[in-house]
Amino acid sequence: MNKTIAKIGYALITSTAEESYKYDPVTYLETKTAGGRKVTASPKGDSKDIYADGVVAVSMNKNSGYEIDVETLAIIDKVEKAWLGCGIMEDGSVIEIDDGKELPRMALVIAQERYNAATKYEVDVYYNAIVTTRPNRNGKTAEGSVADPDFPTYKFTATPRDDNKLIRQTFYVDTLPTTIKTPSAAEIAKALGAETASDSIGS
Repeated sequence: MNKTIAKIGYALITSTAEESYKYDPVTYLETKTAGGRKVTASPKGDSKDIYADGVVAVSMNKNSGYEIDVETLAIIDKVEKAWLGCGIMEDGSVIEIDDGKELPRMALVIAQERYNAATKYEVDVYYNAIVTTRPNRNGKTAEGSVADPDFPTYKFTATPRDDNKLIRQTFYVDTLPTTIKTPSAAEIAKALGAETASDSIGS
């Protein structure tokens, strides 16, 4: 059982050349400026039942990844640059333009603190994530002495990687990861009980 979100982080994908993904080191959102408040990861995919003799003979499933909503404390310029591809001017202002380019892709890292468990954190790594919906920029007047702020929500899509079809990996650790670890084809095959890597990743 998990107690709370501990940290939200990301590692930008720097290269997908030669069917090998490379990532920047993991950057974690600063708790007091853009810390994580809520994460919802909803599975994407299709299923189809094939009938024979009046019964379901085969049930086929397509795993297309996840739709992920990430609610943070606030919108900050570092996140706008990294997640939305915005620019930061010399005077500190943030610019947003339509340049026709795809938004940055990244590994999205969601760490939750575990309750009464052998290890401190459960860490979900989504290996190929991209923001698909920018957060609303809301504002409202204060009523009374207690603030009632609105919080931004970033909508991500996490899809399979092109090289090994990896979508997500969940780690159980005592220390938050600082780099993105990618299992080898042989390790994936072994984990899935396949004799060969090609059988396990559909290549």
